[in-house]
Amino acid sequence: MRYHLAPFLLAFASCIFAFQNAHAERLPQGGRLDGRIRTVTYKIDDVVAIKAAYGISTMVLFGDDETIETITLGDTVSWQVIPNSKKNILFLKPVEPNAVSNMNVVTNRHVYSFALNSTDSEAKKDHTFSVQFKYPDDDIDKKLWDKAREAVASPNISNIDIANTNLDYAYKGSDSSKPLVAFDDGKKTFLKFGGAIPSIFAVGTDRREKVINYRREKDYIVLDGVYSQLSLRRGRQVTCLFNLKPTRNHVLQSNEAIATPKKIPGKVGR
Repeated sequence: MRYHLAPFLLAFASCIFAFQNAHAERLPQGGRLDGRIRTVTYKIDDVVAIKAAYGISTMVLFGDDETIETITLGDTVSWQVIPNSKKNILFLKPVEPNAVSNMNVVTNRHVYSFALNSTDSEAKKDHTFSVQFKYPDDDIDKKLWDKAREAVASPNISNIDIANTNLDYAYKGSDSSKPLVAFDDGKKTFLKFGGAIPSIFAVGTDRREKVINYRREKDYIVLDGVYSQLSLRRGRQVTCLFNLKPTRNHVLQSNEAIATPKKIPGKVGR
């Protein structure tokens, strides 16, 4: 009887490989200039291996916004651990050579698992002076949070209908109360002024003026609605702002300057 061992050996080797990787520990990577300064990317399911040297302190740095809440050591005799006053850094030191243990740390944001090994080797490659965690997922979350917070703080600026932007505005009258920037997106009107905000009135077809309420978002004044004519008054100074209403198919590019309203010759009311 002939036995085909190759498939069996391949399956056995795969099992051994899977078993070894199931218990793999993440070793922090040494820096380009000094291998004793190490970094590691945080993953909640990882066990981080720390190779410490007998008689040398190792500093473990967590995120700036983290506060250590709980520290547990498997071997409190062979290892000494002290947090800093801010409680986002641990100072770890083996007090016996060849000490093996584990450490769990709980902060206000994350949970960490460590495998601790000490050596009495004098070789620099076996020393770890510091281990700093990196948090790429947290950075992404922060960017998303900042974007969401900005959208809440400035909902109209954040949701401008770019595809329907109208830049074609002109003014007549005083330069002192004219806006630096004027545009609309078919739903709302956006004005930007260089100084004090003038009183803003909508001018009807009967040439009567009606006060318009507005709100400030970032550098812009936002008006609900789109108006064919606005009257901007600051004391005795009056500026008439006209919406020339071009075809609404202008796509505003991210690097395109929004046009300042052009001046129409003549006096207000003529």
